[in-house]
Amino acid sequence: MHFLCTHHRRQLLATSDNQRLIDTWFEWMSTGGLYYELEQWNESIPYVGCAFDLISDALWAKRIEPRLGATKVTLSAIYLAETFRQCHAEDKARFSLGAAFQRLGIVLGTDAAPWARECMGTLLDTDRHPTFFQRFLNLPFSARPEQCMTH
Repeated sequence: MHFLCTHHRRQLLATSDNQRLIDTWFEWMSTGGLYYELEQWNESIPYVGCAFDLISDALWAKRIEPRLGATKVTLSAIYLAETFRQCHAEDKARFSLGAAFQRLGIVLGTDAAPWARECMGTLLDTDRHPTFFQRFLNLPFSARPEQCMTH
């Protein structure tokens, strides 16, 4: 499952400004959060998905500090999974969490390994998702599934 097109992925990862990566990630998460708050789940998913793709690729390419990358991968995976759950797409929610879990494996070989293990544990325990998410981001988050609009 990929949300970010190849052109934008290359363009963003080619920049030498790592802060731009973080700013773009936050902008996409915030836009996804706006749609989330409006309960427009289908509109939220592409933004949160692109944020997840971007930060996952930045972590893989070692363009971001491992602890910060692990935190942001975990946050975007939790939000993406929760948004999929709002659409009753549990299989896609599990896939998102699994993809993040695998991506965090790259951090295990760094000084941030203990934090990566903590993030991995959070991904596995969905009861911890709301607390972790709200600890780091002030975006709308609800654990109650709603009905997705269909096209």
